[in-house]
Amino acid sequence: MTSCDISYDVRYGIRGSYAAVSEQTIQMIEYGRRLDDISSAKITHVLTDPSCCADLGRLEPWSDTVEIRQNGDVVWFGWITAVEYSRSTVIVEAQDALAWSRVRVLNGGYDKKQDSALHFKDIWDSAMSPSPLPVDVITTNTGVVEKRTYSDSYKRISWFLLKELFEGSLDVTVLGNQIYAGPLWAGEMLHLNAEDFAGDIVLRKAGEYYANQVIVEGARGISGTYPTGTVRGDSIYPLVQDVVYDEAVTSAASAQSLAKSRYEYTQGIVPRVVRAGDALQLRQGAIDIRKLIPSRYVTLDTSDLCYSSTQQYRLGGVDVTFAGNVETIALSLQPLGTLANLEGISADDDRGATIDTGGGA
Repeated sequence: MTSCDISYDVRYGIRGSYAAVSEQTIQMIEYGRRLDDISSAKITHVLTDPSCCADLGRLEPWSDTVEIRQNGDVVWFGWITAVEYSRSTVIVEAQDALAWSRVRVLNGGYDKKQDSALHFKDIWDSAMSPSPLPVDVITTNTGVVEKRTYSDSYKRISWFLLKELFEGSLDVTVLGNQIYAGPLWAGEMLHLNAEDFAGDIVLRKAGEYYANQVIVEGARGISGTYPTGTVRGDSIYPLVQDVVYDEAVTSAASAQSLAKSRYEYTQGIVPRVVRAGDALQLRQGAIDIRKLIPSRYVTLDTSDLCYSSTQQYRLGGVDVTFAGNVETIALSLQPLGTLANLEGISADDDRGATIDTGGGA
């Protein structure tokens, strides 16, 4: 798809009724997709005529929603969080469904021992129960069972409880009004090479993220180690250890499972980290935004560098800007297994949920 084939439009949900705004008023559209975080969007409108204010003046944070559509398909959806008015412009800011966890507390006490993906859903459902939202939570078990206990006497913003899960075995991303939680991607891998990016790229062998033995220290002296026994290092690396401290781990089996999942994600070699300045910007038309789902696996061929390799990564984030009829896409790639950004490490790949990329966001 070339830039000439791409068009964007915006629809605002104002108190339940959708209103399309004139494309002529849209100066810039910015939006993102995130792994284990809240994504945001910003739409800048230029006031070319007083009639443009009719719907824009009615927009209300937390009450109204925004749909960003590319060629008729919804590629981002969220709730308006701020609107800024001046004589010449209106700037609308929005965040995806996960933002609601920042303004909702856990409703009542909580004491459960179960898979971390189920913890996510139950904490979300509890926080949203006083005023439900049109959001679906789709879970896939991670294989890591944890006990979580929160007293009703101390109110907690649910976002911070959910973030604790991201730091263990759980990954989360939002597409439209659906939240996916679990080991996420099990679909087709994307294939990219250096020519797909604008400008130069840099590949770094990042020893700071490598370990060939992982130790998990949980609550009340519970611990797990993988591999077990005395590790003398493998054929290339001597012993390199990492210790993970997580008070939510309350059983030896969960500690062992978490240690094993983190170890296996290192793929047996020092992670290869790729970057290009502040972001990896794709060349125009290199790939369709519908295929860029956080957690999706990406194979990157860097055969034109001094260190020639083909490495696998996870897509950690996407940032899109549309202005002057030009779409710019920048990626954040996470090496499989590194603990950079890296708190969210999933369990076995083949347990991931396949996320539908057809048509909608």
